[in-house]
Amino acid sequence: MLKYEHMITIPETVKQIIEEEPFLEDFLERGLINISELARQIKPEIEKRLMKRVEDGAITMAIKRCVPILRPAKAVRNIFTGSPDIMVRSNLTEVTLAPSDSTLEQVGMLLREAANHDNQFCTATRGVYETAVIYSSVLEEKMKGCFAHERVLVKQENLSAVTLRLPQENVRIPGIYYVILKAFALHDINLIDVVSTNTEFTVLLENKEVDRAFAVLKRLFRVT
Repeated sequence: MLKYEHMITIPETVKQIIEEEPFLEDFLERGLINISELARQIKPEIEKRLMKRVEDGAITMAIKRCVPILRPAKAVRNIFTGSPDIMVRSNLTEVTLAPSDSTLEQVGMLLREAANHDNQFCTATRGVYETAVIYSSVLEEKMKGCFAHERVLVKQENLSAVTLRLPQENVRIPGIYYVILKAFALHDINLIDVVSTNTEFTVLLENKEVDRAFAVLKRLFRVT
């Protein structure tokens, strides 16, 4: 029996190239790119992958068909029936600790202390090789006491957290975190860390980035 291998098509090749460029599909969806010029620029790569000559018109048509790639981004925004709650917390510090037998016990002590302070932020994440603790500056002295004998790998101060409250159905929407993180990347906003729960998505960044990050989220989830 003869076996026929699938031959990659022009639209498939164009889609691959667009997906390989971090922000290209977003610019296309916004109408910020001259499609004819883009077709000319990627033509050599398409012909190289297909190993044959390709007409500019075929590439242009394939690009236009790729614009709906960003439908997930719109779907993410549509899960909100109103503007989502966005909370900002300042005066935070993140400490990254080397692993030890006592780390978890000390983290527990710090979390219990944080519970005694209203509206104070404190969270801990244990990775494979290190533990990260993010806490409000009011807990600094307690932090020093709890982790006096632990090895601090990195300490970053003057941080803020921006928390986005998500609806329950977010866990069934593919790409929701991707859309948020891509928006920050497009605006050149550097993230120090990311923390999430079932309905909360928190980004940790330098204090100077807070206003821009807040504005980006407001625009991203603007209800029309």
